[in-house]
Amino acid sequence: AAPVCMAGPDNGLHATPPALFFRAADVAVKPVTRRLLLHNDSGADLVFRLELPMHSAFIVNCGGLGTDGLGVLQKDGDISIEVECHAAASVEILARTSAGTLHVPLVVG
Repeated sequence: AAPVCMAGPDNGLHATPPALFFRAADVAVKPVTRRLLLHNDSGADLVFRLELPMHSAFIVNCGGLGTDGLGVLQKDGDISIEVECHAAASVEILARTSAGTLHVPLVVG
């Protein structure tokens, strides 16, 4: 099985920030949006599959991916992900590569 990493697996895929936090009091009033940046510093193009949360509390927008969640990050490239939270829930975004899985928690508290 591929190794599991919370942030920065050895394959050069990093998330900024390493987790997205939403205040429950803010989310209760109106949807809150946060941005996540995935960066490739592996020195080569990186193929990955993004697995987005299948939860009604979150709407995730990410351009540049195929309908199956597959994408390629060019060497030193970035991809921006916008996450909108509508209700209290805790899930995660997964970015899988052949070298491991990057876990990015989405936490409402």
